[in-house]
Amino acid sequence: VNLSISVNLQDNSTQYGNDKMNLEQPRSTGRPFSWNTLTIENCSVIVKRGETRKFNISYLLDSYSGIREITYVTPFTPLNVTINPSRFNAKHFLEFPSVVTITTDPSLIPGKYPVSFTINGLNDSLLTRCNDNSEWMVPVDVTVV
Repeated sequence: VNLSISVNLQDNSTQYGNDKMNLEQPRSTGRPFSWNTLTIENCSVIVKRGETRKFNISYLLDSYSGIREITYVTPFTPLNVTINPSRFNAKHFLEFPSVVTITTDPSLIPGKYPVSFTINGLNDSLLTRCNDNSEWMVPVDVTVV
């Protein structure tokens, strides 16, 4: 069921809300299946010591949540990781892109450094999907050479 809401302002003009509200019959197993999704452009990154690499991520709020503030928590790693923007107000059915920048110190020991993303503001589970290999729920493997 779609519900359209009209609002009468003090000057008696009418404004129509441009939003959607889902009304569903309750189910014995709880609410319908829906996930917050983080899509990562590339889950295998190679970076030379002292250099910088960037890749895109995007967040999609589950379809049953209202507007909520989402904040990426910078992962604990010897790499310098920044996410821009790292905070935004998410709304269902809209994808919110960010750019991840990874910078390595010239003295960093070569090797693999997994990077996982933590998000504050989730109301439920998060699925992480990699575009480059179509896998689910994996960290980004950063190889420093």
